[in-house]
Amino acid sequence: MPKDTVIADPGCGDAQIAAELPKHNVLSFDLVAKNERVTACDIAHLPLENASVDVAIFCLSLMGTDFLKFLKEAYRVLKPNGKLKISEVISRFTDVDAFVAALKALGFELKDSDSSNKMFIMFDFIKPVPGAASSGKKAKKGSKKSKVPEEVVDPSNVDLEELDGPSLLKPCIYKKR
Repeated sequence: MPKDTVIADPGCGDAQIAAELPKHNVLSFDLVAKNERVTACDIAHLPLENASVDVAIFCLSLMGTDFLKFLKEAYRVLKPNGKLKISEVISRFTDVDAFVAALKALGFELKDSDSSNKMFIMFDFIKPVPGAASSGKKAKKGSKKSKVPEEVVDPSNVDLEELDGPSLLKPCIYKKR
């Protein structure tokens, strides 16, 4: 990625992505600022302007019961054609297709998903440019590709309760090891 790419990392924990990409513009957000790279905030309300981010990354950070609000906020801050990258534990999904459908309802377009790892699933979505046609990239081996929406959705009109977010992902249960 070009060094001027703006990357948002909501639910960043200790901001490992920012630490790994020190020459890039990585904006790290979490409920608690564990270090100087992290901005403390509710990631359902990021302190960013509309359409100001090129890439939003949710890496094991869809833990809240209101995670659809996090994703709706990602749509707000992403530029048209911006990328949404999600990596999550596969066992948390009750129905992957329903999860993808919920993101489509929020306005995102699935570009790729990869479930070839037995522990994690990764998704690549984009925020479509209004009026633009899909690029139609193929999904990687071991992944599922869904149909591309024909029209761009305005997520500001989406009722998140109708999407029933809590039924899409099982709660995070931590085991003491």
